[in-house]
Amino acid sequence: MLLVILLAVLLVVVVWLVLYFKNVWSYWQKRGVEVLPVTFPYGHAKSYMTQKKSLHVMYEDFYNDHKMKNLKYGGFYFSTTPVLIITDLDLIRRVLVKDFASFTDRPMYVNEEADPLSGITFNLKGQRWRNVRVKVSETYTSDNMRMMFETFEKHTNKLGELMAQCIRDKRPVDIKDIFARFTMDTIGTAGFGVECNGLSQQDSEFRKYAMKAFQRDLFGVLKDALMRICPGLMFRLKATLIPKDVSDFFIKLVGDVATYRETNKVTKKDLIQLLIELRNRGRNVPGESEMTINEMAAHAFGFFNAGFDTASTALTFCFFELSRNPLAQETLRAEIREVLKKNDSKITYNAIMQMPYLDQCISEALRMYPPGGLLVRQCTQTYRLPGTNLTVEKGTQIRIPLLGVHYDPEYYPEPYKFDPERFSPENKAARPSCAWMPFGEGPRNCLGMRFGLMQVKVAVVAMLNQFRFTLNERTKLPITFDPKSLSLKSEHDIFLNVEKC
Repeated sequence: MLLVILLAVLLVVVVWLVLYFKNVWSYWQKRGVEVLPVTFPYGHAKSYMTQKKSLHVMYEDFYNDHKMKNLKYGGFYFSTTPVLIITDLDLIRRVLVKDFASFTDRPMYVNEEADPLSGITFNLKGQRWRNVRVKVSETYTSDNMRMMFETFEKHTNKLGELMAQCIRDKRPVDIKDIFARFTMDTIGTAGFGVECNGLSQQDSEFRKYAMKAFQRDLFGVLKDALMRICPGLMFRLKATLIPKDVSDFFIKLVGDVATYRETNKVTKKDLIQLLIELRNRGRNVPGESEMTINEMAAHAFGFFNAGFDTASTALTFCFFELSRNPLAQETLRAEIREVLKKNDSKITYNAIMQMPYLDQCISEALRMYPPGGLLVRQCTQTYRLPGTNLTVEKGTQIRIPLLGVHYDPEYYPEPYKFDPERFSPENKAARPSCAWMPFGEGPRNCLGMRFGLMQVKVAVVAMLNQFRFTLNERTKLPITFDPKSLSLKSEHDIFLNVEKC
């Protein structure tokens, strides 16, 4: 009798699951949107959720399939969550810029009580995002970038010493590792007011927790997926994406630095000082709320996220491509030396601004390897896609695959070729808007764009002024992307030969 009951219960559960998935997987078909075959229980996300492909490559494949069919958009199921993927640049511009009022949010998990560092500006929604964005944007002005410039330049000296040591030891440089350590040092100093010593020692406490913040094992990938599929349930369960010990470390670090400076009347040229000033203004200006230590830590962590992960990735791939393209490397080196010669051989903020080919090389590297790899938005009010019969419901998630756009031969002939001339003034002007978006586009573009670019530029200038780079045979080709990473990273180490020039 018990066996019969168990079998009956099992049958009911199976029938319910079949009906449930059949219903959720009919969402786009009911709206006349083309959908590829799904796989239980992943929907279209099996390659990512089983760590076979990077999230960004998975969406790129979708983009390419629909672009070949001349479709402007397509339906996608991230397990049971319906997602609209847009492949048409005019519609992309509508979502990101022109009709931004209907797509103001990102469908990111935020639980500031259980996971304080989830409250970074990038994740926030609605009016809270607007209020915080206005405040935090004050820390990314040109004057503040100039103020922090000396921090970048100082750490390039240590970077040069490591390159020279590799030459003496006759060994290749692991640029994925060394640029991660460099950007961690610059962010630690400019963002948190601490010396991380990542370039001189690999086991520093800051490095330990910083690296842990970006690590994703299979459990982390599944938890991230659940936060996208059922954020309400995960919120009630007080789930965290950032490990608690990582949150505790950064919150304590920011609290200790802020308390020390306020107690001892110490000021420095870094982000934490700017956040302290914003906090004090909130205390003294009527109508403004005082920024808490948790909020300060979240903003500092967001600054760290923008400056560390994206900058180290951009540097890695920029040097990888320059090492494979000696003509571009020599052209850039000639520009660097010519400009520095006019500036007393000093790397300054103004000197960096006088290097157009530097901009072109970095822009091309960011085209081929956009650190974010994917733009995400959420519909905040019912919206009719112009020129179509589709009405996008409030709450619908939107995905824009950057890899698909950036490798589209319609905009970039021979897209797998590294060609800085694509970003000459004439070629840039001839391309449609939104064909290049490594930092996003519209009101929710990346706040730390200028900071991240300045980090990259200073390192490129300092290294190419002294050293020449070629690809080492230990580097695995073709480059594959790490399926565990939420950002676009090489799955394997990248080794370069370095010599004095």
